[in-house]
Amino acid sequence: IFYLLSFFWILALGLGPFGDAAAEVKRLVIGGEAYPWEETGKITAFDVVSGALQLREYRPYQNIVQMLDKRDEQGVIWFPYHSSRDRRVDHDYVSGEDPRAWWSYDNPPHLDGSPAEGNIEVLITRTFRGAYRLFDTGVPVRVNRFVFYPLQEGNVPPVGNWYAGAPYKETYMRAYQVSAGLREEPPRSTPGLEPLEIILKEEPGNYESIVEIAFPLQPFRFFKLTNTTLAGFTLAEIELYGEGFAPEA
Repeated sequence: IFYLLSFFWILALGLGPFGDAAAEVKRLVIGGEAYPWEETGKITAFDVVSGALQLREYRPYQNIVQMLDKRDEQGVIWFPYHSSRDRRVDHDYVSGEDPRAWWSYDNPPHLDGSPAEGNIEVLITRTFRGAYRLFDTGVPVRVNRFVFYPLQEGNVPPVGNWYAGAPYKETYMRAYQVSAGLREEPPRSTPGLEPLEIILKEEPGNYESIVEIAFPLQPFRFFKLTNTTLAGFTLAEIELYGEGFAPEA
């Protein structure tokens, strides 16, 4: 026992009398003007104020989807999350931190902040019941409104499509389900009609082009929009709104 205690005592002193001479002093400095936080890594829900980090504050008029700012080396926010394999390799990807979009592109058109582009699902030869859009903001966000809408400009090609020749703004989902979750991560392969932890709204007969769903302010991380009718649709944007500071970052 004495020899064992002596061994740990020597370790505590820096490996004996030679510890001080052989020790290498290392210092890690992050932040400030010399080492900006923005150049240190990807930032999901922080803001840099006077060289210091603080949790990001969301205001009621700001679309939270466009405030995540967790871009990788290619400038991409949303990591494409697929059932069998990832479409590309992101060596900086951090599970449980980076925003993800299930079955989508590197830059999903319904999350890019541009209402002029979107998902077009209108081929008359297909049925679209169960088609869904599922995404993960990477960190919990406090939200109280979920907004989505179809393309607002142009017309549907007149041949072979649902709503042939109609304005795109008329191609909204005729029936839908919106659900959200905080802790239970959806599997890579998620059935379209299976909701997340909480159903925010289920509408069997929708007549609104721009849908705005309001609910009590609460933290969520996973969001899922599902088309619950056979008819096709277009989806220009999904937007999230809330207020207060990010509960985690």
